Amino acid sequence: MRKTLTGGGAALAALGATLALLSAGNDGAPAAAPPPSTVAASSAATPGTPVTTTAPPAPVAAPPTTPAPGPTSAPAEPPAPHIMNFAQGTALPTRQLPPQSGSTPVAPDADGCQHAYGAVNQCVPRSYPAGVADTPAAHCTWLIAHGYADLAVHGADPGGLDGNHDGVACGPGDPGVTH
Repeated sequence: MRKTLTGGGAALAALGATLALLSAGNDGAPAAAPPPSTVAASSAATPGTPVTTTAPPAPVAAPPTTPAPGPTSAPAEPPAPHIMNFAQGTALPTRQLPPQSGSTPVAPDADGCQHAYGAVNQCVPRSYPAGVADTPAAHCTWLIAHGYADLAVHGADPGGLDGNHDGVACGPGDPGVTH
């Protein structure tokens, strides 16, 4: 609604703001801001010249508060846990496994080591890399180059690494040993 007012500019602007406050609905929601009104100001402008002003926004009323519900009484005992019993009543038949034998036989050289030489945690290879001749002297030279010198011989000497039969393979006096 647009009104053209004349005279008493300040008083009329205040009256417009009051009307805006009064036009707020009963539900507590703020009313829409009133449209600008045209006022002929007596002191701010030349006489007879309309001046457009906007009423200050109406203060927003706080929404009515509803008290929060109080704590409800706690149940006398906690609810029982929901447990799904999947092991009972399966529709699938169970399968019986065959009986286990005491042990599974494994060849003594399955790891590729000759266990007749060195300590328990040492692995003297059963076969040597390409380029190493298949002689006890070449085998001892390769073993010494890789840190395996003076190996204890346990039982037989299958690789012929203990040439002087003193119980120490690739030791002094054996073929291919220069120390």
